Amino acid sequence: MGIYYSTIDKKPRLALENYERALRLVPNDSLVWVNVGVVHNMAGEKKEAAEAFSKVIALNNDPDCVKQAEAELAKLKYNDSLPTSQ
Repeated sequence: MGIYYSTIDKKPRLALENYERALRLVPNDSLVWVNVGVVHNMAGEKKEAAEAFSKVIALNNDPDCVKQAEAELAKLKYNDSLPTSQ
């Protein structure tokens, strides 16, 4: 349901609620943490997104998720380094 709410229905809060439920059941699921980061990023919550991606890297239990988290963190850092328009 999290993917549905975040991509199709455009309701990041509902998506995050579903991912939080999933994390209560499987707190070390890297794919869920990646999705949490993506939804936070979509909602403009960059700090929370970075924390979720960092969690994936710290868990280090799924190489594909780690690669995605590293790429997402790099994008966040790059976007933060861009000058803002006045």
